[in-house]
Amino acid sequence: MKRVLAPAALALLVTGVAVGTVATRRPVRPIKTAQIVRLRLVAEGTELARISTPDGVMATMSREGGEQIGLTPSVQADGIGLTVAVKNATTGEFTIVGRYSLVRNVPTDVSTERTTLSVEWLGTTTVTPAARAAPAGTAPCTTCCVVCDDITFCACEVATSCGHCCCKETCGCVDGVI
Repeated sequence: MKRVLAPAALALLVTGVAVGTVATRRPVRPIKTAQIVRLRLVAEGTELARISTPDGVMATMSREGGEQIGLTPSVQADGIGLTVAVKNATTGEFTIVGRYSLVRNVPTDVSTERTTLSVEWLGTTTVTPAARAAPAGTAPCTTCCVVCDDITFCACEVATSCGHCCCKETCGCVDGVI
């Protein structure tokens, strides 16, 4: 079953507040931890990228003139759930095209209408607030992108054969290694 996330629904998922509603200010509770999911993306036997993204946060990959694919992992008791969505170029909305269960270190084939990938769950890391602190007066980095072989990969950490980027505040990067 395909579902389209309308901008209002997407805003609700991302912010927890429906569009058009008034958010009330509550006391801020300290963030305890964040779980970062590390994935390996392979196509036709070649590793494209290793990405890290927080539990429930979409990472994307796209090719110029091609489809943009969203990969959203969710930590579950028995492994990782992975929701795969494709962005509609006209409306800008993502349509869910598949849901998969990932087992650690076992490649799982996922596909869209135009792309087939093997996705492997490499592990999950817990990041503490101290590792997530942004420099005073700045907004925390949440997404960075690397372009390699005409494919753009965006997540809180991306490593390809062409380069690496990492948002330390989100992923708690250690020595630039995924």
